[in-house]
Formats: sequence, C-alpha cells, structure tokens
Amino acid sequence: MIAFDQLTWLHGKPQSSGLLKANPEDFLVVEDLGFAPDGEGEHVLVRILKNGCNTRFVADALAKFLKIHAREVSFAGQKDKHAVTEQWLCARVPGKEMPDLSKFQLEGCQVLEYARHKRKLRLGALKGNQFTVILREISDRQDVETRLQAIG
Repeated sequence: MIAFDQLTWLHGKPQSSGLLKANPEDFLVVEDLGFAPDGEGEHVLVRILKNGCNTRFVADALAKFLKIHAREVSFAGQKDKHAVTEQWLCARVPGKEMPDLSKFQLEGCQVLEYARHKRKLRLGALKGNQFTVILREISDRQDVETRLQAIG
C-alpha cells in the first residue's frame, strides 16, 4: 500500500484535491506513430477508437474477424481500459485482399481508418502519446492552475 502522505513532492505537497478519471471520457489518449501507413504490403494498419476495452481484447477480436491467429495482430503499446483511447493495431494478412474493416463490430470500439503497410507494428514503435486529463470537483482551482504553470 502506498502512503501518499509520505511521498516527496517536486513542487510541494498539493493543497487541493480533485477526482481523476471519474469517467472514461476524463482520460483521453491519442497514439502518434510518427508515420503514416505507406499504402502497400502484407500488413494492415488499423486506427481504432476504444472506450472500456483493453488493447489485447480488441486485438484478439480483430484477429477473429480477419480469421487469422491472434499473434498476427500487433500494437505499439497497451492503452488504459478505463479511458477513451485512439491507437493503431497492425494485422498481418499476406496474400489476402484488403479486408473491409468497416464491418468490424465490437462494443466500445470503432474503426477510424485503415490502410496497407509494409512492416509489422512493433512494441514501442511510436512517436508518443497525447494525453487529455480532466479533473473534476477540484477543491482549489487556483492551486491547481499555479501548480500546472510551475510544471510547465
């Protein structure tokens, strides 16, 4: 168990409190690969919007939809199940026609775009993630704003 009152705080102990991740919509993550699909190859890059789904669960469902083994679906990193996330999955489908992923249905998931790509998407192969965090029921808004400015 973590004793939060015993932690060392870089900018001093917070004077305010609030709710973090009260709803999945309060924590948004958008994955940035740092490159675009190249339009050809044996892989299909799929950009997914998900809410309440973990990455492995979605990857397994995509594999089942494509009738391929689960190990043929890769991703650059796992995203929080209790958040709204945009991330890329990569399915290896050599010798197959381009699948119609607009028909992929999974509760909490939506295919945003997909395209062919020459290389497999590997773990860690991303530029970064963009986060949007919403704090609710903040006890001292001025304290939070001052701390955010200090952090930069």
